[in-house]
Amino acid sequence: MSSILNIPHWVYVIGSMERGWVKIGFTSDLRQRFRTLQHGVSFELQRLASWKVKDIGEALKLEKLAHARVANKHIRGEWYGLSIGEIVELAEYVTGRTA
Repeated sequence: MSSILNIPHWVYVIGSMERGWVKIGFTSDLRQRFRTLQHGVSFELQRLASWKVKDIGEALKLEKLAHARVANKHIRGEWYGLSIGEIVELAEYVTGRTA
């Protein structure tokens, strides 16, 4: 049996472009995480960006980098207020660190 620590994980940006709210996090099951997030809010969410990494350690590092990059846009928890341009910039920044 494989430990959850050693299986591939996803770092994601999920949010609402209408509201400008995005959540940056990580999970081992992206579909289930999306469903859980959607169930918890009254507005429609979209998967805006995601990166598959080899394990939870890599996911934690990448998530921390993403959070630090947009720290000045923090709203609450792992939610950030980002424009479309800022999401694109964040995606390019994170993608450059996964290569």
